[in-house]
Amino acid sequence: MNINETELFDPTIKSNIVKSAVFMTKDRSHPYAVRISNAYIGADRVVMATTMWELESLVAVVERNMRGQELRKHIVEISGGDEIAATEMMTEKVEKINSELMSLISHTLKIDDRLDWDKKIITESYEEFLYPFPPQKKQPSEEEGGLMKIFSFKSAEERAEEAFKAQMDKYISEKRDAIRKYMIEREKFNLRKRRNNAEIKRLRKCFENGEKSAVEKYSKIILANSVYPENFKPENEITYNPYTKALTLNLLFCGYENFPDIMKYKCVIENKSVTEVKFSPEEKYRRYEKALLSAGLRSIHELFEALYGDFVEEIILNAFVPSNNKEIENMTAKFASGVSRCVYAVSVKKSDFENKEISDENYLDVLESFGMKRVKDRFINETEIIKPIYTKEK
Repeated sequence: MNINETELFDPTIKSNIVKSAVFMTKDRSHPYAVRISNAYIGADRVVMATTMWELESLVAVVERNMRGQELRKHIVEISGGDEIAATEMMTEKVEKINSELMSLISHTLKIDDRLDWDKKIITESYEEFLYPFPPQKKQPSEEEGGLMKIFSFKSAEERAEEAFKAQMDKYISEKRDAIRKYMIEREKFNLRKRRNNAEIKRLRKCFENGEKSAVEKYSKIILANSVYPENFKPENEITYNPYTKALTLNLLFCGYENFPDIMKYKCVIENKSVTEVKFSPEEKYRRYEKALLSAGLRSIHELFEALYGDFVEEIILNAFVPSNNKEIENMTAKFASGVSRCVYAVSVKKSDFENKEISDENYLDVLESFGMKRVKDRFINETEIIKPIYTKEK
């Protein structure tokens, strides 16, 4: 049986996961809690945590597990109970994600990261107004005229005239409404077009003049355009110092517990089920560390390639991960919530980076050649943290 991938990974299934609002418990050691239920798979759990940040991480893990169970059940259903076909489809999907996570750099090398200003300008005009022709007046047939004369004092011509008038009144009313709607939508489009084009032209002019806010905004657009495997794209914040020509990039990556760890799926014939086969903890960590380091190097490459002109001569990268350690201070990054800790940092001069060959194999050597600082132990060790690199003022 051929199974459409859109059906397999139907996003509407997410609606089966229901979360309650955060509520306080009477447990002092775990004061925050959320109930997560899923009627589709018959699951109901209360997740408790010591901090809101920890709660968010735990909830994300539970939701991901429930989502996995949903997908397994859903694919078995749409495959007509063919667990082997379900296993093959799900394995193909997860292997694609795993491959993408291990080839973050080669992916970006195929792309020109520089922003194409002209493509951002809206040049097309709003479509012309088109509407069906008005109804045509019909002449009554002799048979219709003779028959209707028996039941009405009006002539066939009079009745035809009344019917035509009613049709025309309806046509005129509906066309007037259509024109009104068209005018509103055209004005919305033209307003969006004017604003978009004005903003793009203003941003380009300000960026090419090296203005601080424009360089920061342009850089964020470049990183926003960068496509990552699902559930891995890092958050970012950017600051630019026009005096030192240094761009500071803080990246916040997902926690180790939320990093994809399913290697493949297997079919258990005995009980007709599809189960997960996960990477070993050692292999999962190896992949996690490689993904974080590769993504950092990739971001540096994308920015240097996109930032034309001589406004940025150095990129400072600080890589953060979520932390449940209350003693950790978030020293520079101002991400939305919670606590984060810096696990590696590097400062790269554009002149040193321009002739560097980077790949998915030499990412670590390249970062170390630029004097990368990193935690001595693993990125997942909560007690390990380094001080982020600060840009120096002149």
